[in-house]
Amino acid sequence: MENEDRYSEMQSAAETDLETEATAEQRIEKYCADIKAAHVRSVEGVIQMGNIINEAKEELGDTYKTLEERLKDVIGYSSTVLSNLSTIAKKEALADSANWGRLPKGYNTLYQLAQVEDSKLADAIKNGVVNPGMTLAKAKALHTAVPITRNKGAASSDIPVILSLEDPDRQRELISKLDELLREYDGKIKDADKNGFLARCRRDSFVEEALAKLEATKDGLGRYTLEEMRLAESAADYFTSDEGKGKEATLPGRYKGMDFKPLIAEVGAINSSVTKKVLTAWVKERKIPNQLNDLARVQDVIYVWEQARLVAESVDEKGGLKRLRQLVNADNPSIAETAQKMLDRIYGFLPKGAAKGKKITEDNKLRAAA
Repeated sequence: MENEDRYSEMQSAAETDLETEATAEQRIEKYCADIKAAHVRSVEGVIQMGNIINEAKEELGDTYKTLEERLKDVIGYSSTVLSNLSTIAKKEALADSANWGRLPKGYNTLYQLAQVEDSKLADAIKNGVVNPGMTLAKAKALHTAVPITRNKGAASSDIPVILSLEDPDRQRELISKLDELLREYDGKIKDADKNGFLARCRRDSFVEEALAKLEATKDGLGRYTLEEMRLAESAADYFTSDEGKGKEATLPGRYKGMDFKPLIAEVGAINSSVTKKVLTAWVKERKIPNQLNDLARVQDVIYVWEQARLVAESVDEKGGLKRLRQLVNADNPSIAETAQKMLDRIYGFLPKGAAKGKKITEDNKLRAAA
């Protein structure tokens, strides 16, 4: 009898565990659905996502890292993005619906505003310093420390650097780790002898990483191929060029070394004459990320890495930078976060003017590569 009671208790406990596991899975599915429903390009949508993440974290008793693992198959946000969305939603001035019409929509910009002292942020919103057109740089400036003013003759905080390391691979590894430290301490380092050594190391390392990411991602695309994405992007460049701006312009067989014949044959199934309108409809139908469509809707991180490659390999610095800056305000926080990281690294090897969105001249390119 005692054995039977014990077996009954064990069976009951096992059933309870299964019910608890099933309930947890159901809760996770609900949170995924709620976050996806809130995933719109608006301040309200960002706050809603943050609130849902906070609720999920509290109910499930997870860290951001374990919550990332639970949600990755459906949402794919990193623990950093989850934490940042949570921070935004907890900021009283940002969570106040009365302020939403006065706030910028970009997720990264909102996160920078969440770092500002409460009273200072409230005043900035009230006075219009914070507004829908506010840039990421201006949001950062609101909470950055005021530089220390030194008297004449006082010692400078600049540290002269002389680096001696022969192995190129070890050089890039060292620069990569150094950049991580600089980001942690909000510091900067320049080439001590003005010969562009750091820039070259940073660029070479970035090119290698971008190519590796593209190679690792391309086989899992499904809807389109990497080559189709590249051809469509180059075709879009043609239609935004002086040569292709006319209403009657059609895609040529080649443009800037790219052979469009395979693309023309593919798109030709829709229309024998490939115009800008036809190409736009085709990339939209195939869900190929492309500058002819709304880049705020991009969901495939491979497009971000492709823009980074275009800049790092000097294939299309101006176009790649322009699109990365647009992707910083993407609906998908993971895409926005990746684009911002790409820009931060790119500004470490491009000429100073590039970081301000200025045109990169041939002279500047030569100086950066020197």
